[in-house]
Amino acid sequence: MLVHVCCADCAVRLTSALGKELGITPAEMVLYFYNPNIHPETEWQARVAAVKEAFADKKYSLVFTNWTPKDYFSRVRRLTQKISLVPSPAERCPLCWEMRLAKAFDYAMSKEILMVTSTLFTSIYHDQKKLRGIASSLANKNKLKVYFPDQVDHEMKTGGFYKQNYCGCIFSLMETFERKYITNKEEVSHCC
Repeated sequence: MLVHVCCADCAVRLTSALGKELGITPAEMVLYFYNPNIHPETEWQARVAAVKEAFADKKYSLVFTNWTPKDYFSRVRRLTQKISLVPSPAERCPLCWEMRLAKAFDYAMSKEILMVTSTLFTSIYHDQKKLRGIASSLANKNKLKVYFPDQVDHEMKTGGFYKQNYCGCIFSLMETFERKYITNKEEVSHCC
């Protein structure tokens, strides 16, 4: 099974759920890290390091793509040409999800992996109906299966590695800073 991974915290929860729900072992999972939305590069590097650290002593196959922010910005560029320079999450997130999941499905096809899932499906911050629709469409297009976990333990204690407080994109980072430093609200901006 190919498991698209956005961060260590979500990956630990998802791989645990997959083991419980499907009986899949670490050796049967390929953790695939493709996230060109993550900004700045130091944030991307911190998340890569955290995934490596969280899964260092386990038998998972880990695949890390290069940092390619051009992929992300080419997708959302048309949205920033409006009056507002910061596109809303409702506008930008589906484009980002589709881009990352399409790349995961392409990788699965190239390696003859028949099923794909993603940590994106575990987030309480994402529009799961829209996200699952995108994933189902990609699965049908590629004649692959997609798996949506339903027993992810959001209360599971994870630790010992870096944890972020925003989804990764520059727009989410700006929204987080605005809430924290301008409006004095401590909430997270569409984090996993």
